[in-house]
Amino acid sequence: MDEMDVRCIECRKWEQHYYWNHFEATKRRFFKVPIADFSRKLVKLSIPRKFVLHFKDLPEDAKLKGPSGNLWNVKLKRSGDDVAFTGGWSKFAEDHLLERGDFLVFRCIGDSCFKVLVFDKNACEKEHSYFIGEKTAAKVGDACPSRGSKHKSVEPPSEDDQERSHDESANAAAEHAPDRNPI
Repeated sequence: MDEMDVRCIECRKWEQHYYWNHFEATKRRFFKVPIADFSRKLVKLSIPRKFVLHFKDLPEDAKLKGPSGNLWNVKLKRSGDDVAFTGGWSKFAEDHLLERGDFLVFRCIGDSCFKVLVFDKNACEKEHSYFIGEKTAAKVGDACPSRGSKHKSVEPPSEDDQERSHDESANAAAEHAPDRNPI
């Protein structure tokens, strides 16, 4: 190994030390891709060991804050160096309609609380995750809690509807555009 390689290894060690020991805990994140069988309830989700090793004082109780802003109480179960979200985790998974291959990003936000972002297999956030709550978590055919009417199945717009919407948007933009005179 030449001198450059040794210095880079030392730099990486320093960076790791600085990240885990001097950065605010709220800057630390980890991700998980649940691969459990969701036909049976997912009763726990392990936290990466490297993350756990830098949080020696993890309590037994924690909170997960979903994209909706709602909180889920969960238990943290320690087994040696391994820690997993347990009691309450299955409710979080159920409420967020988690499926095999979804992608979850956890960020420690202090006070034993983790903010969780939920992505689907298409690498986009799950829209549903923003609408979990008493007034918005209704299913098709259920009475809407805020309106009392039945939810109807929503069909994607047809190509004609999309073209008409695009033409209307273009016309509206042209009407509001400032007059431009060529020089």
